[in-house]
Amino acid sequence: MADRKITELTALTGANTQDTDVLVIVDTSANETKKITLGELENALAERDFTFGDNDKLVFGAGSDLQLYHDSTAGASYIDDAGTGRLYIRGSRLTLQKYTGETMIDAVGDGAVTLYHDNNSAKLATTSTGIDVTGTVTADG
Repeated sequence: MADRKITELTALTGANTQDTDVLVIVDTSANETKKITLGELENALAERDFTFGDNDKLVFGAGSDLQLYHDSTAGASYIDDAGTGRLYIRGSRLTLQKYTGETMIDAVGDGAVTLYHDNNSAKLATTSTGIDVTGTVTADG
């Protein structure tokens, strides 16, 4: 494949691309031209963190089915499945923590789930025979 300018990036997609294909980057403000192979670009991207600004979204799927973002106006962060179906979070152990590191929920591979109050006190735990409750039980109705 011939050298391509960044404006011709769509020509670099498809089954015919190779790691040795060259992307030409033209910096018109500095009057410089730089070349990088797709393999070098891939390696450089794999070795760094990506920073997104407030309200920027990381979007997956042809219909923007999954989005990760921070809404600075609402002061909240989201993992949003855009109403397309179930959202699965998988792991052999899942722990939900507050920003301070305090555990709120701990779910382990054997099916046990524990709910905590103030990180130090397990209040409700599922077991193979039912549930364990620690503290006072209050029921309405």
